[in-house]
Amino acid sequence: MKTVNYEYGIYSLNLSQSEIIMLVSGYIPYVAFESDPEIPDAETLWIYYEPKENDIIPHIYPFPCRIISYVTLPHQTILTLTPNEFNAELMEMIEKFKTKMERAGECVHSTASLPQYTLS
Repeated sequence: MKTVNYEYGIYSLNLSQSEIIMLVSGYIPYVAFESDPEIPDAETLWIYYEPKENDIIPHIYPFPCRIISYVTLPHQTILTLTPNEFNAELMEMIEKFKTKMERAGECVHSTASLPQYTLS
């Protein structure tokens, strides 16, 4: 489960490579939390990503997201996000990556999935 950071008046969240791919490539852009992150309405959530050793996506600069849906379930809270703006460099990198994968006959998808009890 994720934790929202609050420092210097800014709400931020570190995402994994799978979550970044899901957010920018059209899959359901959600983040699940064990407890309510208590982000005020209309607040911007800044997304951070630092690649791990075997990640294929390089470091990207933090970018802002709006919360478009806020669902509270018995065991978790799910936020659906949409980027306020896309970094042109990030989008170009993703397009190049997709093109290379298509040429290789591969497909890329997120390994993240909704917990089973949220789907029922």
